[in-house]
Amino acid sequence: MYRHIWKKILIEYFEDIITRDIVSRFSVEYEKVRDTAYYLISNIGQRITLRKLRNVLSLGLETIEKYLDYLESVYMLFIVRRYSPKVKEQIIAPKKVYAIDTGMANVIGYTTSENIGSFLGNIILVELKRRGFKVFYYQTNDKEIDFVVMENRKIKELINVTYTLDEEKTKKREIDSLLKGMRELATEKSTIITWDEKENIQIGSKTIRIIPAYEWLLGTDANEKI
Repeated sequence: MYRHIWKKILIEYFEDIITRDIVSRFSVEYEKVRDTAYYLISNIGQRITLRKLRNVLSLGLETIEKYLDYLESVYMLFIVRRYSPKVKEQIIAPKKVYAIDTGMANVIGYTTSENIGSFLGNIILVELKRRGFKVFYYQTNDKEIDFVVMENRKIKELINVTYTLDEEKTKKREIDSLLKGMRELATEKSTIITWDEKENIQIGSKTIRIIPAYEWLLGTDANEKI
């Protein structure tokens, strides 16, 4: 019963944002902006481009750009840019989208059992933003890092988020991407946040800590709050 009630509340909240905060305020078509929001909220943590959205939604590039601005301005979505020291590259590179309300994303978006890692990543991103950090993602060739955490215009830490490192290939992928990122971005510290695994890895001067999400969120990891 209670599960049904909170789902109903989140669905109503989503609809209210679309109708009252966007459609009424910006005079746009309900169905089109709702479809845009539904698609984006179903693809949290995935790279998107305006051209891809145009093909999926059959909307003009300018319209999509406006919808993204609207959805971000009413605090439904976070837009995360790819890290680059060049602003032009940040602007033209694919973006990533995260939901400000992870619960709403779980209820509204299309989900499968494989989405657990994406939702965990969404929770971490929301907490990073709550703590006041500027956040990017990073991509270099075939390697990708979920979050480049910035403080006072300097890179504070690199973070990857994955539900589990049970499979050796997953663990290798996450470690290799962080090592490459640390070398290219000249930082010595990075973190892999998982559901419940914990370990410290030292490779030369580079340190990678693996930490459970609950410890990181509570700030109980070695008394350090990133």
